Amino acid sequence: MDEEHIVGDQDRGSRKRKWGATSRQRQKEIRYDDPDPNLDGFDVSCKHGRNKKLSCKDIPFEDLRRCRQKFYSQKDEVKQDTKLSHLIEIGTPRRKKRSDQSFN
Repeated sequence: MDEEHIVGDQDRGSRKRKWGATSRQRQKEIRYDDPDPNLDGFDVSCKHGRNKKLSCKDIPFEDLRRCRQKFYSQKDEVKQDTKLSHLIEIGTPRRKKRSDQSFN
């Protein structure tokens, strides 16, 4: 009996679930992460030509990449939707009133 045995001397850790990213959380991060960070597969699909109001082809590539990095920096769906909602403008459509002459 020269050796003493102390019960519970080793740190085995607790039985509680360790805090960390769960597999579900990691899947969400992968889902809302940037699928093409360098824009290798990006192609300008704008067919507007040289319209003064819609000059999509004149936007520099670096600006597109920077905006995209800023958007995908938060890998949370709600935060991404919030950023998108700030960019949306809602307006009521202007409708032309029908005149009585068009029915005759």
